[in-house]
Amino acid sequence: MRRAIVVIALALTMLVAAACPVIAAVAQPSPTERVDRVDFNGDGFDDLAIGIPGEGIGGAALAGAVNILYGGAGGLAGTNQLLTQGNPEPVDLFGFAVAKGDFNADGFTDLAVGAPSEDVGTAGLAGAVNVFYGSANGLPATSQVRLQSNPENSDRFGFALDAGLFNDDDVMDLAVGAPGETVGGRPDAGAVSVFYGSAGGLPATSQTLLQGNPELGDRFGTALVAGFFNADQGDLAVGAPGEDVGSAGGAGAVSVFSGTPGGLPTSSRVLLQANSEVGDQFGLALAAGFFSGSNFYDLAVGAPTETVGGRADAGAVSVFLGSASQLSGTAAQTLVQGSGVGGAAETGDEFGSALAAGFFDTGPSDLAIGVPFEDLGGATDAGAVNVVYGSNMGLVGRNQTLTQDSPGVVGTAEPGDLFGVALARGIFLNNFNGDGFADLAIGAAGEDVGAATDAGAVNVQYGSSTGLPGPGGQLFTQNSPGVGGTAESGDGFGSALD
Repeated sequence: MRRAIVVIALALTMLVAAACPVIAAVAQPSPTERVDRVDFNGDGFDDLAIGIPGEGIGGAALAGAVNILYGGAGGLAGTNQLLTQGNPEPVDLFGFAVAKGDFNADGFTDLAVGAPSEDVGTAGLAGAVNVFYGSANGLPATSQVRLQSNPENSDRFGFALDAGLFNDDDVMDLAVGAPGETVGGRPDAGAVSVFYGSAGGLPATSQTLLQGNPELGDRFGTALVAGFFNADQGDLAVGAPGEDVGSAGGAGAVSVFSGTPGGLPTSSRVLLQANSEVGDQFGLALAAGFFSGSNFYDLAVGAPTETVGGRADAGAVSVFLGSASQLSGTAAQTLVQGSGVGGAAETGDEFGSALAAGFFDTGPSDLAIGVPFEDLGGATDAGAVNVVYGSNMGLVGRNQTLTQDSPGVVGTAEPGDLFGVALARGIFLNNFNGDGFADLAIGAAGEDVGAATDAGAVNVQYGSSTGLPGPGGQLFTQNSPGVGGTAESGDGFGSALD
């Protein structure tokens, strides 16, 4: 897999190797229904958390941090808030994953932050999650730490996070991926821990989810997304991009756990590509939205290293449609660049590396697809985002390609920017300026800021009646007014967003 710079996700893998909407029980949300609990300070505007896993804290290199930007009528703005762990240590990678959810049902959104390289006791790289509880004053500086029931070496707990409603108490729950978990002697088989929210917040104990047949290198828990894929409780989709399918090593698979009034079951349904091939990594990215205009969430699954027309690692996205009973067993659509999607499928683009759903215009949910290794002229790995707009027939509406050279997009496309390596996603609308349209935050973690290489940037595009980019686009770095910290080489600002 081609990489122009060391992406934080792969850096983690190498470090590991080196070290050893509120709903009733049955009623589905309308496609235009807002989730009331959307912001950290309760002012009615959605807020944005930006992961900076490469941030050095004091003398602790790669300890990691999270910047918080607060929404308002004029869009996002910072208050110089920089969240860190209580005890930052080298290579914790705090901020590698972030997820919003009201875990204590007080009406303020809370923030979960993954630190997948955190050492827990003598267990190196076991991983940890910090939870910051929202209030009228926003997020506090202190947090609650949540761990696996049995932290072990290289579990990478906190590698992926998502919030959902997995039981019938209308309090949001937190799913945490640990793709490095050893299961039955099989390293990197992977596991997911589910913490069920309550008025007291997230408990110290959790439920463990596994695949039906855990195998070496499956990396189950690498990606997570919550959704309401049928006429029941909230569900959880879990990516296992290293899963072998027949003789196709690393083809990838997705397990879907359908929620019940009592929570998620231990058994799941497995979704595969129509043509599983070696190294596709199907399930490396996930998103849920109302792409076909029905009242059930559909599931988009990225396979960024799919070979398309002989072009290795060009990438593809499969879309499975929800229904009253369950997700379709086969993909209703397969999206690739150049076929109903802007651009052309090229070697090494890795289309589908990141996914995000949102109501960017007046129609059904739309899908933003990150293509971080897209070359633009002579700018290698500058990156792009494809946006495919939803319709009552699915993702067959208009499409567009956004780059940092597109009209209305702030910035300039440069080599190694990795624009599109992360997209703000989740169960929330992410309406940062309160105009009723979803907005899209795009990470460019490889962006150079002055002389600071790979310091990172975040580009914010505002939705409108005509879609993206609406008026008022913004570009943030750690040198922007109101953004805590300073842009430094290797920070990777924008590696994770929610």
